[in-house]
Amino acid sequence: MNAEDAALVPALDRLVRQLAAIGIEQFVTTSGSLEALERSVCTANLDLGFTLLLGGDVPACRMPTAVLIGDPTQKQETLRTHCLDLRRRFETWPEVPILFVLFHSLTDLGALSQYLSSHAPISERELQRTGSSV
Repeated sequence: MNAEDAALVPALDRLVRQLAAIGIEQFVTTSGSLEALERSVCTANLDLGFTLLLGGDVPACRMPTAVLIGDPTQKQETLRTHCLDLRRRFETWPEVPILFVLFHSLTDLGALSQYLSSHAPISERELQRTGSSV
């Protein structure tokens, strides 16, 4: 995910709005995506809208969370470690959802996705349908 890509802003804005519509209040991402995500979260209609750095010093709060992974320059093992740590944290809060979103540029990192969820990925169409019914 290139933060300077003009096509990124509207797509990220739409994704954040859709995630907010299903109750996501906290967003975690990699360093290359943090600035773009912060802009999208600030313009979305969210009660809290926390934006955190994956693997950063600030721990995730106990609230519905989306983890957006879009930095192909970060080492896969580092991403995997940070994601697993975050997933383990949320396993202690089974009532709080966590959603991992791997951007298209990372689909070749299929090995990463096997560690994140036992559920099939949510398609954009399903996310829109879920968001419109909330």
